[in-house]
This record gives sequence, structure tokens and C-alpha cells, in this order.
Amino acid sequence: MAQLQQEEQDYYNWFDGITGVENSNLYEGTLTVENYALEKGSHRFFESPNYLVGSIVYDDETYFNISMKYDIYEDELLLGLRSDSGIKLLQLVKDRIKGFTIDGHRFRSMGCGMDEQVQGSGFYEVLQENASFSFLKKHYKEKFSKYGKNRIFHKFVDKTKYFLFYKNSCYTIKSKKDIFKIFPQFRTELNSRSPRKSKASNEAYLTRLLQTVDYLISNEKTTIPE
Repeated sequence: MAQLQQEEQDYYNWFDGITGVENSNLYEGTLTVENYALEKGSHRFFESPNYLVGSIVYDDETYFNISMKYDIYEDELLLGLRSDSGIKLLQLVKDRIKGFTIDGHRFRSMGCGMDEQVQGSGFYEVLQENASFSFLKKHYKEKFSKYGKNRIFHKFVDKTKYFLFYKNSCYTIKSKKDIFKIFPQFRTELNSRSPRKSKASNEAYLTRLLQTVDYLISNEKTTIPE
């Protein structure tokens, strides 16, 4: 399977090289500019202000080896468009993006509007996905502004929230208690099987808990009643 996926990717890379990926439907959007005066070391993008390589599913077509930036603050995906005057930022049409990978992280476009605490649709990183549920991470940035040298400087601070997409509903996940509310039938097993919370990140701890939930669900489905 992995070999077939690699062969498919190689084919699309070859095809894009022949036809020119910048002449494809992918490069349709709105030109934009970076219009924030920033504090040193601050930026509004995922992981880096530089272009990162990834793939995009756009209008149900997959494009590989694309240089892109994910603007977390605006929740928009940007590509570099070559022109006579240099590289310009192209903001893709958000509704046409099904998902993308960037620097090894996979994101999908979806709405979690059924939970009033979630701000509608957007891009969510997929941390764990199986036949029963998806464990998602929402990246966002808070902006802080201050005056300096006759202009306003901005600082962007990374923030995250976690969600579980289960049976067509999105649930905010902050702790083990939130998982208990969704899967009350597994409370005893989770308390006995799950590791104690250590100095490891909350994300790693929640991921391990949900791996246990997936295992319990799978066993529940395969158990034959007496």
C-alpha cells in the first residue's frame, strides 16, 4: 500500500512538473500581504514564518511538494506565487480545501459548530483517527499590541484547544473527565488501565487515554455475547 501511494505521488509530481503546478486550479485565490509590524521573533504562522513543504487536497485533487504557509491567526492557507516582482502570497479559497499536510502534520477542514464553545469551521490538526472517532487539535494565536517608535507592534502567542469528533458531534477535551463524559461505560477500565498523569504534556496524556478508548471500543465490537 505504501509503495502504491509513493508511486501515485511520484506520478503527480511528474505531471505537475510537465504542466506547471502554478497553471493548475490550485493557484486560484486572492493576493494578500503581511501587514503586521511584529515584535522580534514573533509571527502568525504554523511553526515557522518560512515556507514549509506539504501537500494539499484542493477541489478533490491532491497536489504534492507544495511550498506553503499556514496562517494560524487568520486560519488561512497561503502559497508563494512567483511573479516578475518576486514572490507574492496567494490566499487559497478556504471552502475548496479538504485538507493538507505541512511539515509532517496533517490537517483537515471541518466544522465543529455543534459545540457552542467551538468557533465553527476551520482547519484542525489530526492527532489520532480511527473507525470510531478523531482526536483533533485546534491551533490559534492571540494577538497583543503595543506602541513603539511611532507605530504599533504586534506579538502573536501560540494557543491550542483539543476536540473529539465522535458520532457526528464535536466535544471539547481538556481532561480525563471530559473523556469520561463521552464514554461513561469505560470509566472503570480507563481508571485501571490508563497511566498516571506525569510531567509529560497534556496532549500526550490525552492521546494515550484515547488509544485505550479505541482499544476498548474495538474489543466491545468483537466480543461475542454469551
